[in-house]
Amino acid sequence: MDYKKELKKLRKRRRAYYPAVTRLMDLYRASGSSALPVELIHDRDALTVLELIDVGYLDGDVLVVKRRFDDIVGLLYIGGYPLTESGEEFLRREGRTLAGRIRTLLGRFRKRR
Repeated sequence: MDYKKELKKLRKRRRAYYPAVTRLMDLYRASGSSALPVELIHDRDALTVLELIDVGYLDGDVLVVKRRFDDIVGLLYIGGYPLTESGEEFLRREGRTLAGRIRTLLGRFRKRR
């Protein structure tokens, strides 16, 4: 096993955590009862969201995983606050970094268009 390659893969996967968490927080803030449940399986962040549940950053009670045999066929956000305490800490920590501030600024710029 090449540890350098494995660590590189883990770092690459971690870069996808922040956008997935912020997207779920956006769904939490914007969700009305008529728009729920929101299906996430066709979203590229679906596997990242499942990984975040395993890591403990997201609450598994706000998401429903549909399975057929061993395959995941659906992932639904059913409403509720998606973050755990460690997820809130992750969001605060990532938001304070330079890259996090740049992502926030770019996100605000895109919303203005």
